[in-house]
Amino acid sequence: MPFNWDDMKATVENGQPGIGSHFDVEKYLGKYNRKIRTIKPHEDSTMYVLEECVFDPGHNGGEAAIIQKAGGKLIYQCFHDSCKDKKWRDAKQIISGKDKIEGFVSKIEKCAKYDIESFLDNPDATLEEYNQNYVRVPFAGRNLKNFESLMNGGFIGGRPYIFGGIPSAGKTVLLNNIADNICLNGYPVLFFSYDDGRSELRYRTLARFSEYGIEYFNNQRVPDFKKVLNNTEIKQIMPLKYVVQNNIKVEDWSDLVEKVIQKHEKPPVLIVDYLKKLKTKSIMREERLRVDDIIGKITDLAKEYNVPVLIISELARDSYKSGQRLSMASFKESGSIEYEASWLGILAAVEEKDGEYVLKENWENIIEHDGNIDLIIFKAKRGTGNTGRVPLKVDRTRMTVSDRTDEKISLSNIKRSTKY
Repeated sequence: MPFNWDDMKATVENGQPGIGSHFDVEKYLGKYNRKIRTIKPHEDSTMYVLEECVFDPGHNGGEAAIIQKAGGKLIYQCFHDSCKDKKWRDAKQIISGKDKIEGFVSKIEKCAKYDIESFLDNPDATLEEYNQNYVRVPFAGRNLKNFESLMNGGFIGGRPYIFGGIPSAGKTVLLNNIADNICLNGYPVLFFSYDDGRSELRYRTLARFSEYGIEYFNNQRVPDFKKVLNNTEIKQIMPLKYVVQNNIKVEDWSDLVEKVIQKHEKPPVLIVDYLKKLKTKSIMREERLRVDDIIGKITDLAKEYNVPVLIISELARDSYKSGQRLSMASFKESGSIEYEASWLGILAAVEEKDGEYVLKENWENIIEHDGNIDLIIFKAKRGTGNTGRVPLKVDRTRMTVSDRTDEKISLSNIKRSTKY
């Protein structure tokens, strides 16, 4: 029987995606700010375990899930007796009301035009792809060995890495250090700097590799500026570090990448400071959808050129409170980036309590006086490394973030429900 899009559309509007279609559960839940605890296979289905039940937020121990059968059918399930009769249709009504869900459904194309043999692996093609496509960019330099170790030796090509952080945690300082270290390893960097200006990044780098602190450069009190510019490391960095201040739309970034490739015969690592200030050619009023669009386009670019992309993103304001538990949901745009990013980390001053990371009391004073921060890696998938806590120290005079030697890396021990 031939596939009929109109039949499928009617079925979608009645609450199910229908035969011959695929419903993007992650994208749907992300738009409506419903948090996913974990995603796992379950028999012939995919199970999306929720942070809390749609019908009772008190059911927040991993008891509730949306199950997507292999044929596309959606099922809502919660182990509590009060929810046992609830269906996907009921859950959809609470989550998105009368909103159309066609935007989350894609039609499964007929396979006649495809060569099915192209879907098979063979040893020669696999070896060629492995040798050509594997990219891992080291970034430690002399100051971030522990961090690089937790990342299995560097950033992987084709992956977006998202960095969040509380105020004054040193997000830009860290990424500027990483950019310099990448350049010192011979890789070009394309740094989209929309928070700090080009001169500010330049002075931070000069302060790091000279005997003068950042204020000497900010106040133009360096007596031998030309000598500083002749520093060996500075001379290695400058020809490879491209800093973009113009807010160029994401769709046009490929033109810049191509020009860097022409000059250096390799694509640049992309660094973005920061996510919210990016623009695309799409016109979207709803912020969550706009961020979805940005992340999707950046991910496509990372895959096209097989480069890592490092992005600074905001945390929600309630994440700044002392004693607040930090998690992937702490990101302001968590509904979008939580699922798209290959790697998520947060810079903060934290302590571990019951297997979770909570913001320390007086964290502002700790950062200001001691410079002690922690990078908490909450998500690291597809070979990007490990989750855990990396103790770091910020030197705001020399604009350097370094491994904190008084503490060791700790692997994550975040509590997770064993219900599923």
